[in-house]
Amino acid sequence: MNSAGFINGINNNKIQARLSAQQLSQYAQGTKIYGTHNATNFPVIDVFECAAGHIGFHTPPVQLLKNKWKHLIASYGPQAKFLEICHSGGAIHLKNALLTSPESVRQQIVALAIAPATIIPNELCF
Repeated sequence: MNSAGFINGINNNKIQARLSAQQLSQYAQGTKIYGTHNATNFPVIDVFECAAGHIGFHTPPVQLLKNKWKHLIASYGPQAKFLEICHSGGAIHLKNALLTSPESVRQQIVALAIAPATIIPNELCF
């Protein structure tokens, strides 16, 4: 893997999301984790955002993930592989980002879903 990313689940403020990314970095022997903050508005609103994501609504975190991948691909090249870790509702955003990305991008992403709010099919990523 050339790089790793993380998108948090529901009900996580920016500090909590950063702490989760730091913990993942420690588990990965200091690997830099490129975080994508799935901003919490309020737990009930987060659940509605997840419901919207389940029906395919393109939420802001989806675009943030796609922007991050574009940057990483430009930095590491079209053959590089990236581990994208998601948790809870972050899995919905990751799945939708993969669904709306070209095949060439999807083949560079390795998805690791922890307690996911949705299943990310193998055919959507490397």
